[in-house]
Amino acid sequence: DSKKYLSYLFKAAELGESDAQLEVGYLNLIGEGMPKNLPEAYKWIKKSADQGNAQAHYNLGLMYRNGDGVEKDLNKAKLHLTAAVKGGVKPALAALKELTPQTK
Repeated sequence: DSKKYLSYLFKAAELGESDAQLEVGYLNLIGEGMPKNLPEAYKWIKKSADQGNAQAHYNLGLMYRNGDGVEKDLNKAKLHLTAAVKGGVKPALAALKELTPQTK
C-alpha cells in the first residue's frame, strides 16, 4: 500500500540512500502522495545531488532554471545540468543547450 511505501521510502532517504532522497524530493516537487512542498523538494533533491546522483542534478538544474523552490539562478542551473549530462541523463543535454545562450 502507498502509506507503507512512503514510510519505507522516507526511512531510506533519512539513512542517506540517494535514490530514495531523489524520490522523496520529486514527490514533494509534484505533490504526489503528499502536499506539494518546494522547499522540502529542494532539500531532498540536493542531498541526492550532493552524493553525485545525475538525475538529482537534472532536477536541481530545472528547479534553478525555473525558480521552483529556489531563487532563479541560470549559472547554478547550467552547473547542475552539466553534471547531469556527464552522468548520462539524456534530457539534460537539450535543457542545457536551451539554457546556454542565456548564460554566456
